[in-house]
This record gives sequence, structure tokens and C-alpha cells, in this order.
Amino acid sequence: MNNVIHILHLEDDAADAELVKAILESAMLSCQIFVVRTRDEFSTELCHGGYDIIIADYRLPAFDGMSALRLAREQYPDIPFIFVSGALGEDAAIQGLREGATDYVLKQNLSRLAPAVERALREAENRHERKRAEERITQLAAIVQSTDDAIIGKTLDGIITSWNRGAERTYGYTESEVIGKSISILALPGHEQEITKLLADIKAGKHIEHFETVRRRKDGQEIHVSLTVSPVRDAEGNIIAASTIARDITMQKRDEEALRKTNQLLERVFSTTEFLLAYLDADFNFLRVNLAYAQADEKTPEFFIGKNHFALYPDAENEEIFRQVIQTGKPYVALAKPFIYAEHPERGMTYWNWTLQPVRDATGCVTGLVMILINVTERERAIVALHESEERFRAVAESANEGIISVHKSEIVYWNKAAQAIFGYTAKEILGQSIATLIPSEDLERYREIMRQRNVEDDPHPTANLVEAIALKKGGTKFPIEASVGSWQTHDGAFFTAMVRDITDRKHHESEREAIITVANILRSAPTRAEMLPVLLDQLLDLFQAVGATLAMQNPVTGETLIELGRGAVGKDFTGIKMLPGEGISGRVIASGKPYLSNDIQNDKLFLRPDLLNGAKAAACVPLLSQDRPFGAIWILSKNPIDETMMRLLMAIADIAANAIHRTTLHEQTQRRLDRLTALHHIDTTISASLELQVSLNVLLSNLVAQLGVDAADIMAVNSYAPTLEYAAGFGFRTRNIEHSIVRLGVGQAGRTAQERRLGVFPELHHARIKFERAILLRDEGFVSHFVAPLIAKGQIEGVLEVFHRSRIEPELEWLEFLETLASRAAIAIDNAALFKNLELSNAELSQAYDATIQGWSAALDLRDKETEGHTLRVTELTLRLAARLGMRDTELVHVRRGTLLHDIGKMGIPDGILLKPGALTAEEWEIMRLHPVYAYDLLSPIAYLRPALDIPFCHHEKWDGTGYPRGLKDEEIPLAARIFSIVDVWDALSNDRPYRPKWSVQEATEYIKKEDGKSFDPMITQAFLKLIVQA
Repeated sequence: MNNVIHILHLEDDAADAELVKAILESAMLSCQIFVVRTRDEFSTELCHGGYDIIIADYRLPAFDGMSALRLAREQYPDIPFIFVSGALGEDAAIQGLREGATDYVLKQNLSRLAPAVERALREAENRHERKRAEERITQLAAIVQSTDDAIIGKTLDGIITSWNRGAERTYGYTESEVIGKSISILALPGHEQEITKLLADIKAGKHIEHFETVRRRKDGQEIHVSLTVSPVRDAEGNIIAASTIARDITMQKRDEEALRKTNQLLERVFSTTEFLLAYLDADFNFLRVNLAYAQADEKTPEFFIGKNHFALYPDAENEEIFRQVIQTGKPYVALAKPFIYAEHPERGMTYWNWTLQPVRDATGCVTGLVMILINVTERERAIVALHESEERFRAVAESANEGIISVHKSEIVYWNKAAQAIFGYTAKEILGQSIATLIPSEDLERYREIMRQRNVEDDPHPTANLVEAIALKKGGTKFPIEASVGSWQTHDGAFFTAMVRDITDRKHHESEREAIITVANILRSAPTRAEMLPVLLDQLLDLFQAVGATLAMQNPVTGETLIELGRGAVGKDFTGIKMLPGEGISGRVIASGKPYLSNDIQNDKLFLRPDLLNGAKAAACVPLLSQDRPFGAIWILSKNPIDETMMRLLMAIADIAANAIHRTTLHEQTQRRLDRLTALHHIDTTISASLELQVSLNVLLSNLVAQLGVDAADIMAVNSYAPTLEYAAGFGFRTRNIEHSIVRLGVGQAGRTAQERRLGVFPELHHARIKFERAILLRDEGFVSHFVAPLIAKGQIEGVLEVFHRSRIEPELEWLEFLETLASRAAIAIDNAALFKNLELSNAELSQAYDATIQGWSAALDLRDKETEGHTLRVTELTLRLAARLGMRDTELVHVRRGTLLHDIGKMGIPDGILLKPGALTAEEWEIMRLHPVYAYDLLSPIAYLRPALDIPFCHHEKWDGTGYPRGLKDEEIPLAARIFSIVDVWDALSNDRPYRPKWSVQEATEYIKKEDGKSFDPMITQAFLKLIVQA
């Protein structure tokens, strides 16, 4: 095991305690054992705690194991407890197990101790993990049940499977009333198709957000809801169900309806107000007037449309005022100067106070103006009307949700209740104060610039009405506002009015959303995990103005935590730090799956390295979860406090990062496994196709170095004549010193691995328990890590495969398994090469034996028929030359040679009286003689080795025109080898003496061959043969 096991050992016999320690160490268990002998010592150590397992003798002089078991179970019910005793009977053992002992081991059989310890620790860890998983499930269920939103789970057919308390509050149904029923019970009559469509979209993999619709509660009440419907997928990504989050927006809908009615009311106000309202274009043509305006001149509204104002009411002074409003874009208010609207014969001159307000298009250009006129003919009535209007304005202003503030000469002159709620000042406290009271000092100049722009009469493009700014609350807290600013001129100077909203919450949400979108886009664009992590941490530095950001990952094999990467002025110093499982804040967050926040990190006892903080005062750590299981954590370090809003944003980013890291990790694992499978296929193909061992080993080693990411690798093969390992192949070494490697079996890291037949892992080559025997030979290589895998084929050790790297490697289990897989391929290659070499020797010996036998048969035939003695060897040599000239391959020439040597083997079946007859043969004797090719076939065809050589013995008497024997074949029906041999056989017979005639001259034999061309011989072969003879 890789972790240190802390063991409390109750034992009064020092020798037995040492024996237990030796047994555990021999089993490669890393442990620290604290031995106690008495009850008091045992109780004291239990109080101290920190032990992973308790081992106890059953009988001691003043104390017994059963009492120790009861004491341990009172304080630590889950810690494993093992009896190790030489006097433990079966009944006592059973009683101990019933009272909570994990196992018992007899001192006579201590070989069981190490397995029992490992098994007890594994079982304890499994119980702990199961308990934590149950706690996480309980927490998740509590969150689902406590939310105000309705969360509903259902099948793809719409059958309800889960129903939280929020759903009960929203719809009025209890869980027991709806589970197993269709979700359509919530639909309004006639709207069931809407639910069917939603389910169809979910089956198609769509995610539905903020879908607004109407649903029916249990009591029949109709409510407006906003739905978010998501597909639920299994581990393979298949959609198996749907999840709905529903929020009751009935009140929101009522507010929207109220706003719509307000707008309608404003339209009615325009039509019905007693003020005279006229809308004119930039050339002062009427576009619209209200009824009051038309009635004041005893006309209809339609009368004015399209007519020019100053064509109806000429006034050069007022026309210039109108023009200034159009040109400057500034409103004009005339409270002291009456506007002469018209003269009436009966009632004389009428006067109106009037206001001109510029109208702008979407680009800010002035396109016209609105003229508002108030009849002031009767001063008292006008004053009363003015007071009434003021009261109406005040009532509206005081009831408005937005803060309304009026400023004159930089002093606040109006302040409504909403402004008091936003800023914290009462009207009594703020009226008469400078507007600077509400503005941060750094923003005062911007405020003054806005005021100046609105005061400049000839400015054609004043500042936009809607602005965002930073303001100050009563206590000095800064917060964001949105203000709609307007201004107007009076005889006493400019007035400014602002409608103010507190947009703190909106800004927070916008900031979080933008940050999350930014991080998600960046992570999505990073193709690999190595490129993704620095970008992620740099984004955290920017978003949180942090001085450090780190990523901690848990080793899935050892459970250790590694700070894989740190960024920032402080964070970079944490890169590479390792921690034991559950150690420190990172280990705690990964183990619990819960975030951790400390705004006094320098004094936080859980933080392991305060020496690296370099001024950082606050830290936040959140887990990275995949399928609700933590696999790492993200840190930020800051010189400023970290609040809950920042924590919420960090957790949201961690969720996105966890998915991205998990996705890229899976992708890279898949790609790595595919690459390794491809490499294995390449290696297997090379081993199968190549007969050269060196080629196979070189291909294997080059692929190993590439796939495992190491610097060098070699293969040391067993010397079959000495107990040593010797260099066989290598790749990636700087020098050739490795080629001089000779290691005795059982000596050093390589020799011990071969002898023990198990993987040797040495992350620290020169500090390993087993000495590296070639340290001097390979000192120029600079190797740090060394891994050795035995090469075993068919139960025999063939050598070892060595892997070297020039920096420390902490390999994963998959890495080691792939190394062992490559070792098995190397062993197969070496074994195959040995088998092939032995097979080649056997084949060569067998082939030589066959050829000797064939030559023996040929010699025996020559001895029997003195007439043809020497003939066989001559025709063999000439036949092979002719066959080679005609393009026959070497593999075919082997069979041609054998067939030539055995061409007359069938004559072994011809009686001597016929074969050796000195005179001419009778017709009956010729019939027997012509059977010798058949005899040859019968004799040779049962021999598989000689079957490919049958063409010549069986067919060499066939003729091109079909007049030969034994089968009368013709043309290309005759095998090529037989056609070649037949012409050589005739040539040799003509060119050598026979008892019944002397040999022919070359010219005579040549003429005969030409004569038989196309009769006895293949014309193509005849031409080739004659050229060969001429050249000879």
C-alpha cells in the first residue's frame, strides 16, 4: 500500500511485537506501529487517536483483548480491530467477532496477518465512502425539497416520478396524489397538446428555457408559470426521462397587465387632457393635436393636420424660439411670457403659458417638437390649476417605484419616498444639500460635464437621457444606479430631474453571467487539457482580482492531492505541492465535496503552507465535481475579503470547468488508448510479418517511447548459456554505453525483476531500495526514473524490458499495464524468433535428407539401366537452365530439379527383360514400357513432399500434337515443366552414344529438334532451347 498505516498494537511480549512488525514490513506495508502493554497505556493512546487499525493480543497479565475491544468500540466504533493471539479458542474468537472485532489471526499462522490488515482497511474505507455518499444524497434531496420552485421528474411519456415541496406549494397537489399520474392533470382543458409537444422536444434532445404558459392548480385556479424543461440522460448519454423546473409568475403577469393598462391610460390622457398638446415636425407643420387644442380655436383636430403653425398664427419672435429648439435640441419653457394664441371677438385676447420639448429619433436627431399650452387667461383659475397639477405630480412622484430627484443650482430641491429608500436619506436630511453628497468624488467631474452639456444652448447633441453611474448611500457605500435625466430652463436658471433606479442586483447578475459566458467560451475553445488549465486560472485571476489561482487534482489510485498548476504572483509557488488524502483544505474540500471560504487564511490551521501566502489574506476553495463525485478543486487567493457573491460565481465557474476538464480528460484518455491500440497493432503486425527479431524489437521500442512519453528503453535478453541478461535492442539513449550492459540474474533492479518475475517500479532510480547496478555505465544519460518489466513467454523468462526517463515519473495504473502489455509482445517476439530459427534448421536438415534420398533413387536407376548412366545428371543441369530462362521462379525450380532427377523412376516397375533387352521391343513390350510414367505417378503421388514434382515423371512423354503417352495430352494441357524437360531429354538422347547407335552431331540433333517443332515440342520452348544451345 502507498499510504502509511498507523497501528496501535496491544502486546506484552516484545518479541511477538517485533515479529508482527517484521511480518507487515515483509508484505510491503508501510506502517507506523505504537506498542502498548497495559490498560492505562491503551486507554491513553485511544484518547490521542489518529490510528487506522488496532491489533491486540487476547490474553495479557493484567489486561485482556476483549476488554480492549470494548474500550475501542466505545470511542471508535468504526476502527478495524484484529486479535492476534496464540491462545484464542474458537468460542472466544466467535464472541470477539460478535462484539465488533474485525478478524482474528493465530500467532501460529501469522502469514494471514498482512492480508487481514489490508482487507480490514479496505472494508473500513468502503464503509466510510458509502456513508459520505449517503450524506451527499441526503443534502441534494434537502436542496430539492427546500426550493420554492416546483421541481418535477417525469418519464418520456409524461408520467410523474418525483414531486418536491415547491411543486406542492405551486400546484396544491401532494406527492402521493400525483406520483404515477400523467403531467397532463396540470394542463388546462384543451391544452394537452402543448404538453405532448414539450415531451416530443425533450425526446429530440432539446432544452427548453423560460417557456411561459398557464397551468391549473388542484383547486381549479389558473396560474401563470415559467417552465424550464431538460432531458435526463443515463451514463451512456441516452435520454431516459425529463425534468421540469416551474416558477409561479402569476404576480409578474399581473404587473405586466397593469403596465399595459397604464400605457392605455396615458393615451387616453393625451386625448382627454385639458392641456393643449400639439406635435409638430421640424418645419413646424402639425402632425397631431389633441381635442383640447382644437377646441380652443373652435376647430376640429383634423383641421390642423399638415398645416404650418406660423401660417395659421404668424409670430416672428416665437418662430425664432421654435427654430432654436429644433437646432439646439434644448427644451424651451415660457412661464413668465404668455403666448398669444388667438384673438376672439367676444372674449378678447387669450394667453397661454407654453413649453416646447424637442422630439428625437433613434439616432438622437431632432425631428420635431411637442408644444404644451396652458390657458392663463384667468390668473386665479390658472393658479388653482397649477396647484392642482403640482399635487397630481407630487402624488404620482411619491407613489413611483423609482427615486425622483430635482436639482437646481447643484442643490437638491425635490426628493420622493423612493429616493429615501434607495439612498437612505430622509427628505428633511437631504433637501438643500449639494448633489455632490450623493456622488463619489472621482465621479463629480463626470456629473458636472453632464450638467454643462445640458446647459449649453447651442449643443445639437445633448447627452442621452438614460445614464448609468455610481452613487453613494447615506453610510458612504457605493452602488450602481440607472438614471433618466431631464432638464428645463426657467427664469431662475436650469432645473434637472432624474428618475433613479438601484441596479445593484442587476449588475451582479450581469457580471456573473458575463464571467460565466467568458469562461465557458474560453474553455470550449481550448482543444486540450494542457492548454485549458492555464487559461482557466488566468481568467480567475482577472475576474476576482486575485493574486493566485491554483488547480488541485486527486490521484485516483493513491488518493493523494497534487497542486497541478498555480498561476499569479502567489499561486505559481504552489505548483507541484503534494498532500496526503484528506490533508489540508484541498483534501478536505475534495473529500467532502463542499466549498471552503476563509477570510483569515494566514491564521487558518487547515492551511498547510502559510509561508507561501506572500500577503494574501483570503482564500476560497470549491470542488470540481463529475457526476456528483469530487475529483479536484479550484483555489483563489486574494489580498481582499471574499464575499458570498464571489463564492457563488466561483462555484458556477467550477461547475463549467469540471465539465470541461472531465470532457477533455475523457477525450485525451480515449485518444491515448486509441494511439496505444494503433501502436500495439503496428507492433503485432511487425512481429507477425517480420522474420528479423531486431526489426520487431526496434519497432516495439520506438512505439513504447512515443506512447509512454519516456526518454529511452531497451531490452535485455537472457543468455541461454550463462545466468545473465545481455543487451538485445535499445532506443533513445544518448550514448552507446547501454550496448555493453551485462547483468547477472538476481542482481540489481533488472536482475531482481527477471528473477522475481514481477514489475519493478523505481521512480527515484538512485534512491531505490534495490541498487541500480549500472549507475556508472549510464551516468552520462542523466536518468532519474527506471521501470523494469519481465519478459515471460510460455512460462519461461526471456529477458526484461527497461524504461528510463530523465525526470521523475509517477505513473498511473493504466501506464504500468500498458508497459506490461508491451513486455508481453517483446517476449512473444523473442520466443517467435527462437521458434523460427529452430524451424529453419529443422527444415534445412529435412530438405537435405529428401534431396539425398532423391539422388540415391536416381543413382540406383542409373545403376540398373547402364544404357542411360549419367543421363539424369546431364538433363537436370540443362533443364534447370532452360526453365530459368523461361522465367520460372526459384521455388518452382526446386520441384523441376526433383522431377528431373526422378523422371524415369517409373522404370523401376518395368521388368529387366524388357528394360535391358538389347534388340528392338515388340508391340506388347512397348505397351508395358509406356506404362512407366503411370508407375512413376503411382509411386510418387502418395508422397506429399514430391507431389509438386510429378509433372515431369508423369508427363515427359506427352507430345505437343497430342500423340504422346500415357494420356495423350496436347498443347498447353501438358504442364510447362514436362514440356521443357521433354525437349532436353530428346536432345541428350541424340547427343550421347547408345548401344544401338552412335551419338548424333550437334547439327543433326538441331535439325531433328526443328523438325519436331510443333509436333513433339512446344514452339515457344523450342525457340528458347535453340538459343540456349547456340549460346552454349
